[in-house]
Amino acid sequence: MDSLIDPREYAALSECIYLNQASLGLIPRTSLEASVRFLNDVAQHGNLRLSDQAEAEVLDTLRAAAAGLLGAPLASVAVVAGASEGLSQLAAMLSGPDGEVILVPSDFPSVTYPWLTARERSGMRIRWVPDRAPDDLTLSLVEAIDERTTVVCVSAVQYATGTRIDVADLVAGARRAGARVVVDVTQMAGAVPVTMADWGADALVCSGYRTGHWLTVARARTSSRSGTPPPWSRKSRPRWP
Repeated sequence: MDSLIDPREYAALSECIYLNQASLGLIPRTSLEASVRFLNDVAQHGNLRLSDQAEAEVLDTLRAAAAGLLGAPLASVAVVAGASEGLSQLAAMLSGPDGEVILVPSDFPSVTYPWLTARERSGMRIRWVPDRAPDDLTLSLVEAIDERTTVVCVSAVQYATGTRIDVADLVAGARRAGARVVVDVTQMAGAVPVTMADWGADALVCSGYRTGHWLTVARARTSSRSGTPPPWSRKSRPRWP
């Protein structure tokens, strides 16, 4: 299999075979050098070389690349501090006293913890669907969805077991009940294609540190009624139309 990036970009590969175990991904020399140049320039020169306009647009290139990678409209993509922030904003936005979220108890903590907080704050119900071998986890999740379900939040690949969710099937099952689907693809991106256009999930969160790029993106589906994307912002909580 041909490498997508020149192996000489990674110092560790001159010493060993580095397996992709979804822990700390290696960063190419080119990316590392660009990051160091940017940090040095800002640290040493401040705003002398970084205008207000350039600062406001500093993440635009990253957002555009993420939109292309995920198959999402540019306006729906945000770069946030971490997956936990994106997932917490989504939980705050989609929770309510009449809501119910379906979760997997062995899922990554940042996927489930925000909903525990939402339950304390709003009284939102939680339904747990365990990942048990040899059960089909996708089918188990779909079968758990009923008229009370408002959200399903799950990792596309379970970090503890490697179980892979059929996101398109899950979304189809949720749609029949009018429920939304939030997907974390941190364990999947970089190893398996992420196809938002085909999945139709309502929101997606991905951390890049496991695959060699220190970037977290959150993508929310545009409202079909208003055509307006959720206003992702560090100062104002996103609102779902």
